[in-house]
Amino acid sequence: MSGPSLFDSVELPGSGASLANRLVMAPMPTFAAHSDGSAGSAEVAYYVRRAPGLGAVITAGCSVSLEGVCFDGQWRCDSDSLIPSLQSVAAAIEAHSFSVLQLCHGGAFTDRLDLAGVIDEFEQGARRAKEAGFSAVEIHGGHR
Repeated sequence: MSGPSLFDSVELPGSGASLANRLVMAPMPTFAAHSDGSAGSAEVAYYVRRAPGLGAVITAGCSVSLEGVCFDGQWRCDSDSLIPSLQSVAAAIEAHSFSVLQLCHGGAFTDRLDLAGVIDEFEQGARRAKEAGFSAVEIHGGHR
């Protein structure tokens, strides 16, 4: 068998970012956020346990708005007041791996939803992710 190994480093095209290996953890909800949308200690511990040895970790979906929360225990990035919470998760991952914050909005996109407003919420979520120390963002697009 020839070609790169899963354990070989890889440079991401266009960004110049490098991953230690090609192992990437897929995003999975932990249902561990506090009621205010901040990451709970169980959420941070989840990433502390999993990040070592991985090239990248994609977090569970982080809602860009209160109206976009999909389930109880989902964390959010819809306020600057949540940046310290985001920092705790980013630091837990970045100690070992490349961190990717998955941004999501679980609202139904209908005429009643202000699409321009939702786009702005994603932009603000991405800004907060950067300020918190995440290496990248991913936009959740698996539903609706």
